[in-house]
Amino acid sequence: MNTMNTEINMINANNFVVTQQSRDKLMSLLNDKEQKMFKDFVKIETFLAVVREKSFSKASRKLGISQPAVTQQIKLLEEYLNIQIVDRKKNGINLTKAGEELFQVFLRLEKQMLITEKEILKLVNKELLFVLGASPVIGNHVLPAFLNDIQKEISNGV
Repeated sequence: MNTMNTEINMINANNFVVTQQSRDKLMSLLNDKEQKMFKDFVKIETFLAVVREKSFSKASRKLGISQPAVTQQIKLLEEYLNIQIVDRKKNGINLTKAGEELFQVFLRLEKQMLITEKEILKLVNKELLFVLGASPVIGNHVLPAFLNDIQKEISNGV
């Protein structure tokens, strides 16, 4: 398995600065039109669980799948990217430099997926956030008389 040529400056034991060159190389692998490995997101979720749990067996329990299935998904990721992303140890795992970069990319993807999911749920539930501001005098004395009318107008199926 080839290792990705990357330049990563270690800030401390847990944080890495990813250079533009290594980020571009990883992103070109992920953005290739013919690449379909990440469309189901299962392998991404598995990889994130392995990193967070620092263990294949703990990740398998958390995900509710077998440990060999977790191992297979990580192996498929490594084969697909043609890089080693995880160093397997008796007492857990360590990420390689390429694995750390992939983890950062997948964290951003996960965050965006959660934001997108919330936006979709708002559309499905026809949820609308309406913020109304007023001075204390108007807010306490004038608006209460109109709040029911405003609520009826807002809940018109938008």
